[in-house]
Amino acid sequence: MAGISAHQLSNGLRNGSHWVYPPALVSAWQQLAEARKGLEGEGGSIGMVEQHHTYWHYASLPHVQTICEIGFNKGHSALVWLMANPRARVVMFDLFAHAAAPAAERFLREKMPGVNERLVLYKGPSQSRLADAYSAGERCDVMSIDGGHTYENALADLEGMHALASTRLNHVAFIDDTNCQAAWCVPVDKAVAKYGQRHNLTVLERYGWSLHKRGYAKGLTVFRYGPFRREAHRGAFALALERSRSKTSLAEEGG
Repeated sequence: MAGISAHQLSNGLRNGSHWVYPPALVSAWQQLAEARKGLEGEGGSIGMVEQHHTYWHYASLPHVQTICEIGFNKGHSALVWLMANPRARVVMFDLFAHAAAPAAERFLREKMPGVNERLVLYKGPSQSRLADAYSAGERCDVMSIDGGHTYENALADLEGMHALASTRLNHVAFIDDTNCQAAWCVPVDKAVAKYGQRHNLTVLERYGWSLHKRGYAKGLTVFRYGPFRREAHRGAFALALERSRSKTSLAEEGG
């Protein structure tokens, strides 16, 4: 894995600044919360100001055309992407296993102007759906991985998202729940280290927040992929890709 930049593990806000949420985003989050009130969800990123500031910074860069994320869940980060860059397509991957996810999607499509045309959702296991997106020609300038937190899931998500990385040299990727000693961070950190050894990730920034206001540890790794060489990927993603292509071929034959 390539060297780390001057950014060090930080408990403060990005670059020491005191970024505050744009009022329009806060208002949209409040409406979203009301739309899925009482519905089951999992986790969520509300309150992670530093993390959202980092997302907003990279998503709003002028070259960004497509933003991809594993982990739609309650729709918090989807709103960040959509509002940070009103020109970009936002491609999300999620199991849709909780009741909050369909309610969040419905709110975004029905209540946020212009979102229906820009929001793409691949529903189902990330491994197979990433392969489908690759086969469909999706390529991403900004990528975020916040899926399963086992070593195997994180490794598979790193590989699948690698295939979708834009060939532009200035693409950027994030992987959540890293750089901390909590049980949910350790296997993800291990997967990042392993994948970096195999495929030469360049780490741009690392953030570690030892005490989130809810009382738990979190962190974020910002990195860039090396070139994707399909022949070097012979694991789970390669199998999922073959299944995806077989499925596409059968659909074409069937008309």
